[in-house]
Amino acid sequence: MMLKQKIRTLAIIVFTLALSFSAKAQLNTYHYKRNLKGVSEKWQSFALPSELFGKVQGDLSDLRIYGIKEKDTIEVPFFIKDNAEKKTEKEVNYKFINQVAGKDGHFITLVPETNSTINKIDLQIGDENFDWIVKLEGSNDNANWYTLLDKYRITAIKNQSISYRFTTLNFNDAQYKYYRIFFNSKEQPKFESAKISQLQTLNEKSVNSKITSFKLVNDPKTKSTTIDVTLRNAVPIVKIAVNVSSDIDYYRPIKIECVTDSFKTSNKLRYNYALLHEGFLTSVEKPEFSFKGPFTDKIKITIENYDNQPLSIKNIEVKEAQYELTARFGNADYQYALYYGNNKANAPIYDLENFNNKIPLTAVQATLENEKKNPDLLIKADSSLVKNPYWLWALVAIAVAILGYFAVKMLRE
Repeated sequence: MMLKQKIRTLAIIVFTLALSFSAKAQLNTYHYKRNLKGVSEKWQSFALPSELFGKVQGDLSDLRIYGIKEKDTIEVPFFIKDNAEKKTEKEVNYKFINQVAGKDGHFITLVPETNSTINKIDLQIGDENFDWIVKLEGSNDNANWYTLLDKYRITAIKNQSISYRFTTLNFNDAQYKYYRIFFNSKEQPKFESAKISQLQTLNEKSVNSKITSFKLVNDPKTKSTTIDVTLRNAVPIVKIAVNVSSDIDYYRPIKIECVTDSFKTSNKLRYNYALLHEGFLTSVEKPEFSFKGPFTDKIKITIENYDNQPLSIKNIEVKEAQYELTARFGNADYQYALYYGNNKANAPIYDLENFNNKIPLTAVQATLENEKKNPDLLIKADSSLVKNPYWLWALVAIAVAILGYFAVKMLRE
């Protein structure tokens, strides 16, 4: 009986040791943690703070939520929404009923085939070079007209250095039977067709990024302006506005890039760039450029001036996506925390990915506390032990071997 009791005791010790190492193995490879407070419901959510993005993998593979209760550790499944701008466009068929000349210009009238709400008209015009002011009106009886756009500019330029066209009418939601467009053109516009639609922007939640430095250089040799923008930390940028204070008309090619990584040379630190946007900065359109870029803290904007004077840049605005994490908690008795900062971690695979329709659109907000260094981090990330993910299990195997040796010895006795 005494021998059986000793063996049972040894088995319990080995099992407890293995469980303890297993729980610690889940936590000890993450550099940072943020405690979660206010966990009381099955579904709860919180926004990921800007400061977090510079310390995680670009695809957020190393985010984990763990709950701890005494010696028990559980992993919490979650789903992440980037809340980036999503656009949907519903096209409406129309009839073109007339094109007439007036005293000061020309008119065209478009009639939607259905009584639908619209807020956008894309005009296809055959003229290659023009600069016109248009007026858009709506009517339900083709007699009483209501102004939707006034003194709205459309233009097209085509020469050896520039090929640019802006012929889109953007306006507030409207619902009329007739739409009349006036062009202040002496010659009849070569109207080819139009696309009438309702453009909707969904799920956009973005916040302003904090800029720490802004460096502008006008280079007369390259006839270009370069703007280097540094952010407080790496963030998922989704929109940049280049606000110009010049009161002249301008059409300048613009290129927006972001730093993806860096490398050292004998002289200085150099950067690799990824292209975010390439187009035109003009006095006709809003100076806003949308895209989905990687996490970055450095942006380079290049404006080609050709033989023109450089533009007077008022400021740069950078917006970042606001990521929202929704988690499914099982028990409020656990102490939960968000762990991150592990460049070796693979993305978790949760059943939630296959049942997005079961995740509530809104959930009770949990409170994400300030960042702390993870006290369970056993060793530095550059240690050779961390490079082998099975080193803890090797220690367990050694412990089992030692305990097994003593068990066999007791059996012989």
